[in-house]
Amino acid sequence: SREIGYALGESNSLTNLGIAYQFLGEYERAIEYQQQSLDIARQIGDIQGESNSLRGLGDAYNSLGQYQQAIENYQQSLEIARKIGDVRWESNSLNNLGNAYNSLGQYKKAIAFHQQSLKIKREIGDRNGEALCLLNLGYAYFKCGKIKEGFAASYQVQTIRQELGLPIFYPQWMKSLINFAQHGYLQLILCFIFGLIAFPFALVWIVIIYLWLWLRGWFRR
Repeated sequence: SREIGYALGESNSLTNLGIAYQFLGEYERAIEYQQQSLDIARQIGDIQGESNSLRGLGDAYNSLGQYQQAIENYQQSLEIARKIGDVRWESNSLNNLGNAYNSLGQYKKAIAFHQQSLKIKREIGDRNGEALCLLNLGYAYFKCGKIKEGFAASYQVQTIRQELGLPIFYPQWMKSLINFAQHGYLQLILCFIFGLIAFPFALVWIVIIYLWLWLRGWFRR
C-alpha cells in the first residue's frame, strides 16, 4: 500500500513536470515525462492518472504537429472517461479530438467530434465550455465551406460570452472578413452581398461591426 502511494505520488509529479514543460514549449521533454507517468499509472492501476497522462501526451504531440499520435492518445483518454462515467472529461476529450482533426484538415470528422462535445457541455450546463466548442465548431464549418453554420455557431459564441460578462471575441476568419471590409467601398459591398447569400444575420453582424469600428475611429479624431 505504501509502495503504491509512493508510485502514485511519483506519477503525479511526472505529470506535473510534463505540464510545466508543455507550457514552456519543450514538447519533447513533456512527452518524456508524460510517458513515464503513464507507465507508472498503468502499473498501479490508476485509471484517472492514466487518462491525465494520455491527455498530456496528446497535447504535446498536437503541439509538435504529430496529429495522428495526438489522436491516438486522445482516443484512449476518451475511452477511459466513458468507462468511468466522467462526462466532463469525455467532453474535453471529444473537443481535443475535434481540434486534432481540424489541424489535419479532416473537417467533417472534426465537426462530428465537436458536436458530440457540445451536446455534453449543454447537458451539464458548462456555458464557458459550450462557447469554446461552438468556436471550434464554427471554425470547422467555415473551413469546409458551411458558411451559414459557421456564422450561426459564431453568433451563439458571442451570445454566451455576453451572458457571462465576457468581451466579444472575434474568430480569425471573422477578423479577416472585417479587415477586408475596411479596405474600401467595393470590399464592403462584396461583404454585404456575401452576408445576404450566406445568412440573414451575417449582414447585420458585418454592418454592426463595421459601424462600431467607424464610430470608434471618428470619436478618436
